[in-house]
Amino acid sequence: MIAFGGVICGLAIAVLFLSGLFPMLDYTLPAISGILLISMVIEYGYKSALLCYAAVAVLSLLLVPNKEVALLFAGFFGFYPILKGKLEQLKKRPLEWLFKFLIFNAAMLVFVLAASWFLGIEQVLGELGALGYWAYLILFVLGNAVFLLFDCLLTRLIGMYYSYFKPKFLDKLKLH
Repeated sequence: MIAFGGVICGLAIAVLFLSGLFPMLDYTLPAISGILLISMVIEYGYKSALLCYAAVAVLSLLLVPNKEVALLFAGFFGFYPILKGKLEQLKKRPLEWLFKFLIFNAAMLVFVLAASWFLGIEQVLGELGALGYWAYLILFVLGNAVFLLFDCLLTRLIGMYYSYFKPKFLDKLKLH
């Protein structure tokens, strides 16, 4: 378990470091790093996955040069794939989706406030151009649509992990 966790943590940090080479993937790379943690949930449970998340979050905040990427991982993309399984154990589907969207929006609000605080609100608004505050509403709507797609993608990837990757590769390694 320790070796597998170390490999997953190392891969997640390496993916986050790629933001230095591919700055246009500032949102994609933290998502990919978070997706890697799904294998820890499946193979060793939630506690092990949370431990890996904490290690990658701390290391990324300390080592990854692009702090926006590190904050996105630590603030949402790292823990959401782990939390997704717990949320989907709720008996009522509307309640599950309500919690998912509340968590996403709270995380993004904290991220925007942190970016505004660190960078200064004028700089953040300046990047939004002539739309100014309206851009926040547009980003809110688009962000929730992309989150819905991300959640559906995670569901598909988890299914592929169980049906293809785990039996073809991991079960042959006898990790347990």
